Amino acid sequence: AGIAVGQSIILDDGSSIVLQPWDGQSRFTVLAVGLDRRPGETGLAYRTDTMLLISIDPKTNSMGVLSMPRDLYVEVPGYSQRQRINTAMVLGEIQQPGYGPTLAMLTSQRNLGIRVHEYVAVDFQAFVDLVDSIGGVEITTDYTINDRNYPDMNYGYDPFYLPAGTHQLNGYDALRFARTRHGDNDIERAKRQQQTIFAIRDRILNFEILP
Repeated sequence: AGIAVGQSIILDDGSSIVLQPWDGQSRFTVLAVGLDRRPGETGLAYRTDTMLLISIDPKTNSMGVLSMPRDLYVEVPGYSQRQRINTAMVLGEIQQPGYGPTLAMLTSQRNLGIRVHEYVAVDFQAFVDLVDSIGGVEITTDYTINDRNYPDMNYGYDPFYLPAGTHQLNGYDALRFARTRHGDNDIERAKRQQQTIFAIRDRILNFEILP
């Protein structure tokens, strides 16, 4: 179980995919996934409704983020029919507990042509705890969010209202900002998720704020 670094996967067309370890010098890419896992639930057999490739270039000290739409139909290694990309983690866990991250990484590398070295998976509570631990994040929006059907973490509803402007958000409200898609679509939600990630980056790099 676990990430099969260095393992070669032979596909039906005779080609292969290999998860290579990072060489410590070239671009380093992490698959970051948000699990649709609620409080009290455990394991990795959950849809990854948020999937981002975060790529860091140590030579230029720069970072790029690529969001993957959760409904994107792709080739999943080992499956003849195309699957939604957010199901790769679940399909891998069904095959063998602990294999979900490997299959998600292989799927991303196979379809996007970007070598993936590691992964990080968080659920809703982990995200809330992270943002709260750094004292919240600053978010600016030029539109008002009024999501009356925002889903809470226990399959219920918790209406979310955020007027246009600049706000200091705690962990739970940052999660709601990143998750809401009422009134627009997954593309706009991906923009909010990236905005939140960069807000976290700015916060942890501000040494005047952090102890």
